[in-house]
Amino acid sequence: MSLVSSPGANAGELARQWRERISKIARNLTDFNDSEACVRVKSRMNGAGRGFSGLTAAAAKEAFGALDGLWQDYLLLSRVVDDADALARKSGLLSNNDAQVVAMLTGPSIKLPVVSVPVQQRGLLDNPERQGLAEPQAVLDSMIKAFDVARSTVAAIDQADSALHARTSALGAALEELKTWTRAEGVDLGPAVLPAVNSLESDPLGGLDQIAAAEKAVEALTAQRAAIAAEVVKLEAELAKASADLDALRAAVGEAKTLAAQCASAFDGATPALDPATERSVGELATWLETLSATRKAHRRAAARIGLSKWQEARATPANAARETIEACRRLIAAREDIVGRLRALRAKGQALATARALPPSLADLEVRAKTEVRNIPYAPLRAEAAVKAYEDALAAAARKL
Repeated sequence: MSLVSSPGANAGELARQWRERISKIARNLTDFNDSEACVRVKSRMNGAGRGFSGLTAAAAKEAFGALDGLWQDYLLLSRVVDDADALARKSGLLSNNDAQVVAMLTGPSIKLPVVSVPVQQRGLLDNPERQGLAEPQAVLDSMIKAFDVARSTVAAIDQADSALHARTSALGAALEELKTWTRAEGVDLGPAVLPAVNSLESDPLGGLDQIAAAEKAVEALTAQRAAIAAEVVKLEAELAKASADLDALRAAVGEAKTLAAQCASAFDGATPALDPATERSVGELATWLETLSATRKAHRRAAARIGLSKWQEARATPANAARETIEACRRLIAAREDIVGRLRALRAKGQALATARALPPSLADLEVRAKTEVRNIPYAPLRAEAAVKAYEDALAAAARKL
């Protein structure tokens, strides 16, 4: 906000307002100069081996150059304000300095630093140096702009420095985790390295773009690792299922052997039998599965997946053979149990007929023969079926005569 004066303006009030401004400027410049951000950035600029470079060095130089210029402008402005204020205090009944005070505080009263004029820009009679004059308000406006630039630049550098340190640390930890995982899994995720830490730290403003690129690279590798980890989990689950399938096959082969042995001793004639090759295949499949697990542990996932698919195909043959043997034995046993049930029902029917009338002795003989054939060990299915059928037919004939 500028201070506008008119011929009738109160010079003392004008001087007071400028004194307040000078006081605020001094306080704010001092506070900014002593702020943590300013101290940190200045320390980095002056620290041996840890100075700034690149974009940050240029920005820091501009910011602190502006700050130095602000102090110089402050001295120039405060000198004029002090002189004007002193002159205003001398005004009284005998002398009135108001016009001079107003002129000093509103006109071109500040002598700017002497600058050299390049010889190419001088005339023959021109002075080699030039000193300009500026109004206090113009100097103040320039200072406000310079202060905003210095403050925002220092804040940007300090924030970038802090953010860069945190992001670099996080990326370093993420990369180390990825390296540990890749070593453990024997996986090559591809190249991903952080830019040189020293280079990043020396140029925080310029390093933000580099760290952003590195973060994207690490994110891509992390996603790649997640996909591979999911693949590993799936493969482990498939190996676990294969192990369970092998246990189931081992149990099925054991059951088939037991049932086949029982049928061989309990039945007369040819009975279902398990091919010895089927039993041998269990041991072969177990060895093969151990090899596939070792292949997985050696991080050869593709080979393990292909081998596991072939292993499942090979397991199907003995599994089908064991199942077929079990089912054939169960059908044989079920057929015998069916004959036993039929005979039991027929004998109950015969007992009922015997209460109604006397039955021929031949029927009793047929019952005994059928009962003997059904209970025989080894059991002869055809003979038992024939004996039960003969008894059934005779019993039906006897029933028709009632």
